[in-house]
Amino acid sequence: MNTHRTRIGILRFISGSCVLLSLVITPTYAQKVKSPSAKRDTMKVLALPAEVQQERKENDKLLPQEEIDRVLAGTRGFDADRHSVFTASEQSKIMEQISEYAGVPYAVGGDSKDGVDCGSFVALVYKNATGLELPRTSTDQFYHCPAVPGNEAHFGDLVFFNTTGQHGSHVGIYIGNRLFAHASVSIGVTISTLESTYYKNRFEGVHRLPRNE
Repeated sequence: MNTHRTRIGILRFISGSCVLLSLVITPTYAQKVKSPSAKRDTMKVLALPAEVQQERKENDKLLPQEEIDRVLAGTRGFDADRHSVFTASEQSKIMEQISEYAGVPYAVGGDSKDGVDCGSFVALVYKNATGLELPRTSTDQFYHCPAVPGNEAHFGDLVFFNTTGQHGSHVGIYIGNRLFAHASVSIGVTISTLESTYYKNRFEGVHRLPRNE
């Protein structure tokens, strides 16, 4: 009889302990479930101090704002690149989209006019201008689009840079005359030149977007 009572007591103790344990664990688990989205929201506003500092220090070929404005307005005089994989009409639409996002601030993980990073900017431009779906990140784009032998760039090609120690960590859209549109970590969406020391030292190559034509 005493043994039976002892067993019942042990079972009740274990049952009660499990209830208490579940009460303790449940909030912690809920916090863990919420943490990834909270982290993503935080990442959208986090700066990349080392990258920003290096870009500002070495970007010695900044284009005057007036020239950037002329490029975006189409008054700088780019002719359609007949060697591009994009038609003249598509090239015009790509430039329109670049103009639409000009000045949008840089935000890691951002994918709207409130903020974009380099990969999302490129993906948005091509989706809106041509309907072409690209991977979301610059690194994925680096491996998705084949490299161009000899790095002979034409309008609409992607230019890649290693700015963080990772292949394809930064990407821009080549628009001709050694210029490319991109989401700069320190400036936001703008036009830069491949002649800049910062980009020249980190240049990884030209990649061409695959077309199913």
